[in-house]
Amino acid sequence: MNKSESNRVINLVEEYLETCFPEKDQRSIILGVSGGPDSMSLLYILSKLNVQVMVVHCNYQLRGEESNSDQKLVEDTAFMWGFDTVSTRLDPEEAEDGNFQNWARNRRYQIFRDIKKETGADAIATAHHQDDQLETIIQKILRGAGMTAWQGMKLWNGELFRPLLEFSKAEILQFASRSHIPYRLDSSNEESTYARNFLRNGWFPILDDLFPGWRENILKVPERAKEHEALTKALIGSLMPDDRSIMRNRLIALAPEVQKPLILQILKSMDEEIRVSSGALENLEKLESLQTGKKLLFNEIWSLTRDRDRFIISEEKSDVIPAVLISRSDIRREKLLVHGFQMEEKQWQNQINSSILQLDADSLEWPLKVRVWQEGDVINPYGMEGTQKISDLLTNNKISATQKSTVLVVEVFDGRICAVIFPHGSKPGTIADWARCTPETNTMLLIRKSD
Repeated sequence: MNKSESNRVINLVEEYLETCFPEKDQRSIILGVSGGPDSMSLLYILSKLNVQVMVVHCNYQLRGEESNSDQKLVEDTAFMWGFDTVSTRLDPEEAEDGNFQNWARNRRYQIFRDIKKETGADAIATAHHQDDQLETIIQKILRGAGMTAWQGMKLWNGELFRPLLEFSKAEILQFASRSHIPYRLDSSNEESTYARNFLRNGWFPILDDLFPGWRENILKVPERAKEHEALTKALIGSLMPDDRSIMRNRLIALAPEVQKPLILQILKSMDEEIRVSSGALENLEKLESLQTGKKLLFNEIWSLTRDRDRFIISEEKSDVIPAVLISRSDIRREKLLVHGFQMEEKQWQNQINSSILQLDADSLEWPLKVRVWQEGDVINPYGMEGTQKISDLLTNNKISATQKSTVLVVEVFDGRICAVIFPHGSKPGTIADWARCTPETNTMLLIRKSD
């Protein structure tokens, strides 16, 4: 990279600063710096542009003295370039279920946000580059995210500023070398333990050989995703006379493959954080036969009700606990939080834990429905033959009258109840004898009270 190319990098970052923060003469940035070439290069660029920067370094203590050397480099360089630094040491033992990457990212960004709030900074800057963008898009596709999510990371989303997205890793390394920027390489990045490293070290070199130009093609995906989003919004506009009503005849006239993503996009426009199970989306096949006054549930908050020639999307406001549908693909993808209970699928270790509910996941007919128990419900309790009324089960377990209204049951697809969940007390509930884990069990459904 020659001098003019180095200047192009700096000039483009300056252009992005002026575009994203046009009314700011003096920008204030929280910058996460690991000590690697990407973040050290961005720190150097911001120093050249006289941006007010608070440097934040997270030491995860995974590589002993190497991690400490990273921290020292960041602190010494920031001091030399006139920046204040906040360094924090984090304990990797705190990572839940061994998912270090997710834990580390969540902790890191929470620290960034806390400091941003405390200092009143304009943005949190990260040194994500073109290779990171490629990995992000590919991971979203492989994990089954909808096409709208294929847009990848944005230059500026109102909180995070990523001015190096246009530059490849190779370009940044050349820039760092040309500018004599000090940095350290993380040896763990050469291991393919984590998804991003696997793509970077395993897939990308093979794709470079087999499909020249694949990087440029993948980087065009966000544009196609934006076009898809624009088309979806235009179609939604033709279906909705107001912000909660959908014209029934117009929606029904569309193919089922079109109806589902449209409704999901409508829901996301109302609640960006909404989570809708695959089971709930599968229920949309009943739209055409849904009678006036009848309702379909999306989750514990949102539902769709037919009102003559319209469908009304509404937010549940009542004290009644709504039913929730859970598909197996949902539970396999990640832990779910349902009415204050954590549900996840895990390998069975042949160990009984009386403080949680453990069911043989393969013995269940999916999708499952979690709902409040009703008079007349029965279960085949663990360790017993035959069935028992849940009303008698609650009485035997000394569940008070006021507590009974919050007792939940888990119902399999054929209507049988496989578990009863007690929201109060030390006992978590009970499971059906036919759903118990045995020495032949491979995978269990685990239900526990959320912390």
